[in-house]
Amino acid sequence: MSAHGRGALTLALVLGLGAGVARAQAPGQPERLEGVTLLTDTQFTQLPPSTPDGERFSIVWVKFTKLFGDQLKMHQSPLGDRLLVRDGALRGLLNANQDSEQQRLTPRRSNVQVVGVGQRNAQGVYQLVVTRVRLLESDPEQFKRRAEALPKGDAAKRLELARALQARLRRYYVGGVDHDAQERRELVQLLRQLEEEARAIELAQLPPLPEGAEARLRAGERLKALGVVAQVWADDRVSADLRRDAERVLAEVLGARLYLGRWYALEDFKDLLNFERQADGHWIPRERAEFVRICDDERRRIQQGESVQVLPAALLRQATEVVKGMNKDMVLAMTRGYPARVDRVREQVGATTLTWELWVMDDGLRIYFVNGTVFRKDDPAADGAGGGE
Repeated sequence: MSAHGRGALTLALVLGLGAGVARAQAPGQPERLEGVTLLTDTQFTQLPPSTPDGERFSIVWVKFTKLFGDQLKMHQSPLGDRLLVRDGALRGLLNANQDSEQQRLTPRRSNVQVVGVGQRNAQGVYQLVVTRVRLLESDPEQFKRRAEALPKGDAAKRLELARALQARLRRYYVGGVDHDAQERRELVQLLRQLEEEARAIELAQLPPLPEGAEARLRAGERLKALGVVAQVWADDRVSADLRRDAERVLAEVLGARLYLGRWYALEDFKDLLNFERQADGHWIPRERAEFVRICDDERRRIQQGESVQVLPAALLRQATEVVKGMNKDMVLAMTRGYPARVDRVREQVGATTLTWELWVMDDGLRIYFVNGTVFRKDDPAADGAGGGE
């Protein structure tokens, strides 16, 4: 068997196909064709110079783009101008974005199986004279089917399929193209599912403590399973050396934090302390994060030309509660007390300096100022609290 023949056989086994049986396949799956060698598009471009004319090939899971003259173009493929369509009827179908069975093809999205006969041109480039094009499953359909067929408890097979799926994502779903967004989301979700299933299978097969301490520690480090490493650290039957190593892995490798005798992932630890991660990666108290969001909303309003609606002074003096447009002296007179806590942010917006303040009163009332003027009030004691007058 030739080198490309051995590679094709390996691929056929991986894809669940065979080249020596001629029978119909399930809808959307590649046909099994007698006497036809199955290759990827990359393998076809790497056929050795000794490959004779007249050999039959089938290239699967390539993405159709269009027919340009007599050249069949594939999306993100090294095939280039190696696919030739000389049959007039087939050219008519492909120009109408249809396959040989008149199924609709969507450019840059539809997966197809291309069947043809190899022929070397005058420049020595080995081309495929296409005789048949058949629509295959979409990528989500293909990978979901293959995932459902995986043997239970086989972590290696799941990781193998996850690697194939990741390669597909890198090749066809980079760049955030709108029409790919839904398929990309489905594929990423399936990728995470396969990785989590493989991880769970591996962890479930670990030997028990204390004899399995070393194996558990290494698997926990490799799989970033904080709970597994923490079990090694907490078990007093495990040797002191291994427990110290587990503590190192928890703190230095996994970035965990020890709090009141328990290890937490950094995100969980920060959440426990009521902190929230910002877009720039910094952690700030959740209450301050809410203050920043409210200031951001008001800033956008100001930049759009809106201003704080201020009541006439006479009406402000008649107010029975804190309202928008009041200054700090009015608020102090209305609340008859000073804030229990003040938060403040200063920033430069163009030529304007904005000073934001949050006053938290003893009764929980939250009053927001911009440059000394109230623009919002949140009263947890009132109906519809948090609406922000």
